Amino acid sequence: MKKLLLLAAVAFGVMAQTAKADDEIWKRNYGITVGILTHQGLTAQDYDLTSMANGVIPHLDSKFGFSFTASTSYLWPRSEGWADDRIKVGVDVRWFDLTFVKYKNDPTYDALGSIGDILNGNYNYNDYIEDMEEEEFNLDPMQLNMSVGIGPVVSVIPFSDADNGLRFLRANIYGHFMPGASALITKDAAGDNHASWAFVPTWDLGINFQWKYFVLGFEGRWASAKYKDLISEDEESWDETGYIGGDTKTKYKNASFRINLGFRF
Repeated sequence: MKKLLLLAAVAFGVMAQTAKADDEIWKRNYGITVGILTHQGLTAQDYDLTSMANGVIPHLDSKFGFSFTASTSYLWPRSEGWADDRIKVGVDVRWFDLTFVKYKNDPTYDALGSIGDILNGNYNYNDYIEDMEEEEFNLDPMQLNMSVGIGPVVSVIPFSDADNGLRFLRANIYGHFMPGASALITKDAAGDNHASWAFVPTWDLGINFQWKYFVLGFEGRWASAKYKDLISEDEESWDETGYIGGDTKTKYKNASFRINLGFRF
């Protein structure tokens, strides 16, 4: 009888420790993440010669970029999950998401150049920019996004029965709808800066691997919005093609991929 009681106590202790370990894994749902952008493209939609003179760039590729995110996952069921407590689903809320991107100063013009030289076929954008930068200071193209987000998340603990560190490995598959604001600085064919902004709805899809307090993840994002002019160095000007300054809107789309590193608490 004493042996049975001892075995039962040992078994209960092991079960309690296992449950506690699983609870610790499931409870680490708040965290901060730093993302390193491997690439982001900025592409203008329906651009023409006039819009190009007003700082509209057909396509830009990122030089570097980073993001910072604070988020919380709310998982269900609150008690034991499905498949022997290996799977839970829920909602992931991004309370704050900030992304900064600096673009390369070599836009793709599809063999096009400035307004006058396009027609003559003798335009080199980079040479022109270098000449202008010798005379005055201008910012390189860059973009800043601030947003919040919400979306579904599926969390899996594939090795919950392991008796080593693998039991703490957790995979989270997620997607978000992220409304926010975006500011954009571009440079026109004359080397002058133009600033614009937009309300940007962004979608993302990603996966991260969580081990105790640490997270490594991979994520793709897509966005499209019409940007409205804020500041131009030539607010009201005309040339042979028409009006090239003032209150205009340009539709841009973004696509990016990033590697995320983070902590969970």
